Amino acid sequence: MMTLSMTMETSHGWDTSGPKQPHSLIVNLSSLTLTTLQTRILEKGLGYVPTAPLDNFKLCMEVNEFTRKFKLRSYFRDCSSIEGPNMGDTGLRNKSSFTPLCTSIPIEILTFEQPVMKDNNDINPTSLKVFHNTTREEKKVLQDLANNTSIVIKPADKGGTLVVQTTDNYRNECLRLLGDARNYVKLQEDPTSFLQNKISNMVEQALAHNWISQKEGDFMINKNPVTPYFYTIPKIPKNQESPPGRPTESVINSVLEPLSRFADAFLGPIVQNTHTYLKDTKDVLRLLKDRLFDPH
Repeated sequence: MMTLSMTMETSHGWDTSGPKQPHSLIVNLSSLTLTTLQTRILEKGLGYVPTAPLDNFKLCMEVNEFTRKFKLRSYFRDCSSIEGPNMGDTGLRNKSSFTPLCTSIPIEILTFEQPVMKDNNDINPTSLKVFHNTTREEKKVLQDLANNTSIVIKPADKGGTLVVQTTDNYRNECLRLLGDARNYVKLQEDPTSFLQNKISNMVEQALAHNWISQKEGDFMINKNPVTPYFYTIPKIPKNQESPPGRPTESVINSVLEPLSRFADAFLGPIVQNTHTYLKDTKDVLRLLKDRLFDPH
């Protein structure tokens, strides 16, 4: 059970605190009494990332990925296939790891890459002066919150509110939703292998009828899928004392995600061309901007 949905990604010294949430947007429904320091940390929001030491290996990977894009553009500059997918092709592909050899790319790219990589290898992380965006006390408080298994911290369904709940209440709400037989059925075994075999058979049939390309077929077969996970987001406007949860399933990199993206490639443009389509809140405000409504 994830008890703190707070991103802990690496930073190299720039300010990553992001916009701060006002104290009024923190709703504490747990038995934990938040200290001033804990409140101040939570006010930074779930997108807050503390500064971390320089990671030479990660920086090296990022430089390699950056220069690889230039190498690919140079290598395929005279290739018509780089312009995009053909008519009827979704353009969905497995990510390629191909990198052109040094002998086939311009000297200018190497002139940039080699000195940067040398400078990176010469850097001693312990000798760098890092400007931290948190104090030691704040880091300790952040770690304590992350390790506190008695609470769950989630963003609210609406309004940008941050909700602190007890783990027991959060788990009970999840079980209540999953116990609704109208929406969920308890599985007797993991269906991943069954779904993989069924998808493989469907892809083979589609390839035989020339309905999809080989690259699309390879994309739709996820050989190493992860198990989707279920979580809820509290609906504070519904009930501020015991908010119901909005059920959400994360299916990123699951066995069915490639099929969903394939279907979206065809259905997405159709939906966007309907007269009832609304992209987001900004789109709604744009449509309402020049319209007058009768107050009566």
